[in-house]
Amino acid sequence: MTGRITKQRLVLAGLLVLAGVGLASLLSPLIGTALANVGQVVNISDHSASAYFAKVDSNGALKTVGTVSGGNVSISAPQTAFNFPATSYPDGGATIQFGATNATLAFTGFRVSNQSSVSTTMSIYQYPETSPSCDLSTSTERKFLGQFSVPAGQTVDEQLTTPQIVKPIPGGSYWCFVTFASGGGGTAFYTNYSGYVASGSFTPPFSKTAPGALAARR
Repeated sequence: MTGRITKQRLVLAGLLVLAGVGLASLLSPLIGTALANVGQVVNISDHSASAYFAKVDSNGALKTVGTVSGGNVSISAPQTAFNFPATSYPDGGATIQFGATNATLAFTGFRVSNQSSVSTTMSIYQYPETSPSCDLSTSTERKFLGQFSVPAGQTVDEQLTTPQIVKPIPGGSYWCFVTFASGGGGTAFYTNYSGYVASGSFTPPFSKTAPGALAARR
């Protein structure tokens, strides 16, 4: 028996195909929404090592093992903030700001309060050290970090949008800050250092002189 395809059958088949396409277009958003509500299994893994991957925990948080970094994104251990004062003297001599450390520190602010009776220009240097002691004999390898000019009785407050990262420099595995301040007096003024510990361990110094008091150089 030989079948014949008439024009009427051909038109009917075309209408059925178009109807099927239209129905699929109408239903696809609903199907997609239903799938989205249920959720899909997605693996985020290292293309070179499939054993390294991230996953969503039972609370819905995306977690990884270790530290993730790249571009402006960084997930690491909580930062340890610091904020402490240190004295300087406007007599041209060297003043150690804190004991030597091997940590990497991120400084976000310097606040220089000149309570002395003379204007001063204070310079900050980083000294390389081989031990936790701040030894001024390493001055030949020191690194200049910055300078502040502060009139008598005034304060200069510089808060940084980009932290100044300070870490050990050639000449030693430790380092410390030393200041030199010009002037003719011998009374102390204060610099307040603020920031956070980027890596390692750092214990801020304890100031024996209360802020606002004037101390003579010993």
